[in-house]
Amino acid sequence: MVEERYICCWRCSEVHRVTPFDKAPEYIWAGGEVKEIPRDDWGDFMRRHTGHRLEGLKSVGDGYLASGQTIDPMKVDYIEVTNGQDLFLIRSSRKDIEEPLSFELLQGRLTPAGVSVEVQENEVRKEMKYHFPWSLSSPMTEEKIELFIKLFQEVAADLDSDEIEACGHSYADSLVEYGRLEPSAKEALMERCQSHFSPEEIEEIKRFISAHLEDDGVMTLRLTKLYMVEELT
Repeated sequence: MVEERYICCWRCSEVHRVTPFDKAPEYIWAGGEVKEIPRDDWGDFMRRHTGHRLEGLKSVGDGYLASGQTIDPMKVDYIEVTNGQDLFLIRSSRKDIEEPLSFELLQGRLTPAGVSVEVQENEVRKEMKYHFPWSLSSPMTEEKIELFIKLFQEVAADLDSDEIEACGHSYADSLVEYGRLEPSAKEALMERCQSHFSPEEIEEIKRFISAHLEDDGVMTLRLTKLYMVEELT
């Protein structure tokens, strides 16, 4: 996770996130044209809190929790920060999609809550749709592809995250690793498929799985570190 930096005003309990865009202008549509409005978020914050007790904070390790999808602008994020001695939480959120993010300092920490094991559902679906139209005498239907994904998810749900060998890291999310599908899990998946697919489909599914078991393949499992918020009073 990229290190985040903040300035906290202890007197007002306000927090400002320091970014390279603190002085980036705002653009609005007015009178039939785009107008540029100068901004200096860092300077505005410092002027509002002149003479107050200010302290710099920075993010700690992988302590991060998002309650919502990454692309959701209304999601609530928690990030663990420190002043060099004590740990705190910063909660970021917005009440309206057109408002900027607001930050709140909390007395608390993020505690580990295990690891989730997930199938790369969208990636598997995309690759199967690309693979099967030309590999079978009769193309596999979307219903069959969805059934395969469902069976794969059932197998993944029975796996112990501690026993899955990590084989790669996500470039987009430091909390995500990818785990190798072991031979026993592959066999369990094929056993579930036997009664739902034709012999020709079974053989092609075996080829598909084998072709996508490498470190960056879609048949690897997504392992996400989970955290829970522990607020201190």
